Amino acid sequence: MKAFLTVNFGLESLVQQEVQELVGAKGKIFPGLVLFEVKKKEELLKLINFGQSFKRIALLIDQQKEVEKFNLEKSSLEWKEFFTAELSLKINVEQVKGNDNRLGISRKVMGKLFNFIEAKLKFIPRIELKKPEAEILVVKSREEFFLGLDLCGKELNARGYRVFPNQASFKGDLGYYFLRKSGFKAGEKLLVGYVKDGTLAIEAALFANKLVVSNNLNFSWHKFPDLKELELKYEKSDSTLVYGFDESMQNIIAAKKNAAIGKVRDLVQLSRYALDELELKYEAEEFDRVIVQITTKDEEKLNEIFYQVTPLLKSGGSLLLITRKGLDISAPSKFKLSLEEEMQRGESYYKIWRMEKK
Repeated sequence: MKAFLTVNFGLESLVQQEVQELVGAKGKIFPGLVLFEVKKKEELLKLINFGQSFKRIALLIDQQKEVEKFNLEKSSLEWKEFFTAELSLKINVEQVKGNDNRLGISRKVMGKLFNFIEAKLKFIPRIELKKPEAEILVVKSREEFFLGLDLCGKELNARGYRVFPNQASFKGDLGYYFLRKSGFKAGEKLLVGYVKDGTLAIEAALFANKLVVSNNLNFSWHKFPDLKELELKYEKSDSTLVYGFDESMQNIIAAKKNAAIGKVRDLVQLSRYALDELELKYEAEEFDRVIVQITTKDEEKLNEIFYQVTPLLKSGGSLLLITRKGLDISAPSKFKLSLEEEMQRGESYYKIWRMEKK
């Protein structure tokens, strides 16, 4: 059973890695998309529940260089197992520039889909543009178009727990990307500096404790005859606590509320501390990893951040700094720079620096 994941550009390799870790499938990377194959439907459910790096997940219907060549007859999708006359549909076109172009593709695909369903399943599908019960995805990547049935009907990277967002923060998939770039693993002790709305700390708690990422009660797969009866069984891991601080009490309150909504409040310890209080609040060499997001207003504190964080890290531990693009940082004498990388997300640019303590 083939499926694909839509991905924010730059995260494809991480998505490929996560698919391998969660379901043991080797994905093939395309720009903004990862194609893979699973043996059991439960593996799709596992990705829906625990995946943190991608936007959408869809069963592959067909893959062609031209939309006009989509062949629904030869698709391996078991149509009767997923489509009923009660199910309302919408066509969603991604990675195609221009609204007119997207509308043109949508009309072509809808025409093919209508004719096929009417002939094969003996009913005419219902169109619902505002609140469809299922979405058909058309995604362009390189010179190919991928047609699929979206299993959720929502972008999964827009986490439901971010009810109290911070304008300097980011969506869950990018937070997860930064987390994995730090080298953090379950069982390690992590400190997140300047937690903002708590996204990094919450993603870390979800990942380390193997917890369900999203409240998926309204996802499309609950309405598909072949999937709605499935139950996902998993074993909860030992608790890994995540620590975080911020100098703003407003941020700490927001982060705690978001953590409660994300059902990890007991797994993140968030406190209002100033930088010069860290040595009094935490033990020497207490942490395996430290992640600090430095916004423009915090750049003047960079030397103080190094000074305060260094004694808290174990030897061989890592410090990951998330900064603006263009900022130049030299690793202090007690650190070795192991990663320097820039990336763009929409109109925002980020640079990450990973340094290992000697």
